[in-house]
Amino acid sequence: MAEQDEKLDSIAQQIKTKVEELEVQLALGKAEAEDWLEREKKNFGTFLEKAKDAVEKTESIGKEKKEELLAKYEVLQVQLALGKAETREAFETQKSKIEDAMKDFQKVVHTVDDELNDIPGLLANIGTQLNSKFEAFEVQFELAKAESQDILEEKKKELSHQLNELKKKLENRNYLTDDQLEGFSKDITSGLSQIKNAFSKLFG
Repeated sequence: MAEQDEKLDSIAQQIKTKVEELEVQLALGKAEAEDWLEREKKNFGTFLEKAKDAVEKTESIGKEKKEELLAKYEVLQVQLALGKAETREAFETQKSKIEDAMKDFQKVVHTVDDELNDIPGLLANIGTQLNSKFEAFEVQFELAKAESQDILEEKKKELSHQLNELKKKLENRNYLTDDQLEGFSKDITSGLSQIKNAFSKLFG
């Protein structure tokens, strides 16, 4: 049961992160959101720089594996350094390239988990957070479709209310009985997906 609770906590934390990122986007304008995303990409790049230093200083990793790690790191850093994506198509392309480069880097990192101590876990966590930020930023392209400010504010308020209700469910998960725990994460994940889909439907 303890293992199930731990898994549930992990899922709840990931969903909470996504909810909070969506809330940020509802409060930002397009230009502000672009700056926000660029800062987050830079923060991730800073963490990767520290991971690179750790790799270079670790003597227990063979030369060939170390060169492979550093090569994947360089590819990922290049993608993160790309400028702002002004259109949805450009953003989707940039997002896809960063995600692919991140997966390639993580695959190599996981082959030397023991040598890198806690870096693989941190990398996975921060990578998940960055993906949540990418998903949240997509909301801006949907918000831009609103034909009037009144409609925009009304829909943003409606979606904010739905996000708050979702957060309440997350906070109250400890009050669920054992037989309810299994379906909880599915219900919450489904609720979040419905909210995300609402953006495109409302302004499409």
